[in-house]
Amino acid sequence: MAANTYELRLAPDKKFSAQAARECVKDVLMSQFDDKVYDQGQVAAWAKETTQIICEKLQDLSFERYKYVVQVVISEQRGEGARMACRCLWDSDTDVCVSEFFNGVGHTVLRGCRPCVLLLLACRRITRCTSPS
Repeated sequence: MAANTYELRLAPDKKFSAQAARECVKDVLMSQFDDKVYDQGQVAAWAKETTQIICEKLQDLSFERYKYVVQVVISEQRGEGARMACRCLWDSDTDVCVSEFFNGVGHTVLRGCRPCVLLLLACRRITRCTSPS
């Protein structure tokens, strides 16, 4: 019979660290986009690859019982503005949201437009978990 490992609240030392996630995400965005020029044909592949890398890096942080929702939006930097929003049911004691913005303006590439990347990371704690028997 499988053991029920349900926990109502996490111990403080097991809680997800937004700061650690933010640093991880910032490093990935810099390594992925620091030398890129915006290319509409490559944006979908860049977003998918970046999402996968971020998910892998977050798994390496070893926070137990969290699942990650990662959304990467890449647009061309042309001076326009954009706003993004999302809704979900949220438990402020256990759920965490981290967002990071990478604006390629002022970096090494001088030709073409730089990619502008917005990342939204939501971490949801999984409360029902059953161990295999």
